[in-house]
Amino acid sequence: PLDLPPPPPLDGDELGLPPPPPGFGPDEPSWVPASYLEKVVTLYPYIGQKDNELSFSEGTVICVTRRYSDGWCEGISSEGTGFFPGNYVEPSC
Repeated sequence: PLDLPPPPPLDGDELGLPPPPPGFGPDEPSWVPASYLEKVVTLYPYIGQKDNELSFSEGTVICVTRRYSDGWCEGISSEGTGFFPGNYVEPSC
């Protein structure tokens, strides 16, 4: 075995990795659930019509916990938990 020094650390740009999703740093916020389907970003603001719907502004990050065949989703954001229209969001990466 040769006594070689360790290689220099690479940053994310050198590895060709995509940037992290908006709204999250290295440590995820406490509201992020232990398991979820995906992180999405809202394209438009939405005001819930019922108590169980999630209201949000444009650019909000939501962790989707369930998708339904009718196009609605269930998820968690920093604003709370609830149902929201799936066509108001896009994948965050």
